[in-house]
Amino acid sequence: MTVAVAPIDERLFFVLSGLQEGDDAISEQAKRDRLERLIIEPVDDNAVFGADALQSLERHAFRRVITALNSAKIEYVLAGAMARGLYARARFTEGIDLIAPEESRSHLLQTLFGAGLKCEQELPGQLTFIDPDTRIEIYVLLGTAHREKFAVGDHLTATIFDTPTSVIKPEYLLWMWCVSDRAQDRADAIAVVNGGKADMTKLNRRLVLSGDRTAQKRLQTLLAQAEKEETSSYGGSVDRRLRERDPL
Repeated sequence: MTVAVAPIDERLFFVLSGLQEGDDAISEQAKRDRLERLIIEPVDDNAVFGADALQSLERHAFRRVITALNSAKIEYVLAGAMARGLYARARFTEGIDLIAPEESRSHLLQTLFGAGLKCEQELPGQLTFIDPDTRIEIYVLLGTAHREKFAVGDHLTATIFDTPTSVIKPEYLLWMWCVSDRAQDRADAIAVVNGGKADMTKLNRRLVLSGDRTAQKRLQTLLAQAEKEETSSYGGSVDRRLRERDPL
């Protein structure tokens, strides 16, 4: 097998290999050979997100962040594309999305600083960190709305990259995406709907109780789009076969 890496990404190589930067004795070919082994060897037999070298970077950052939050007993949930991987076919992502209560802002900042992360941006309702070792970004939505409070308070626990992780339930993940205008979020929502693991009755009940009419309308549109895609696309047929093999 040949891996086309020319020139080798220095950050990627040294983080994954465990060697020290500035070692001039390491040739380009040696780097190529070492990266090839990293890419073709499985990262984790139980990992949801694949086994290539870039996702080894993500695993490194993920463990660092989640272990720190768990140790500090900060409430949070994993959301975004990484959470999607539990409910539908996973897609590649270069960032980690979290939701936490607004009132945990100070504790969260202190905890992630202590874990060696850097805060790149601090805005009302949002924090962005970066892991200096991997350059992976961590986005934290500091929630105050019903959907974020429900998501944090009513979560599930999964082991991801050998790390116990609080994960957003699919109903709340869909709710978050229903109030987003991003095309990628709509595509992710359709994938989760067609994954068949979201309790749509529960979600509709939550939307009615919260009075979120915008989300209710968008959900109906997403359901119609999801049904059309499932009956006409190859991706839909794959999702159906996965559900038949691994029902909820």
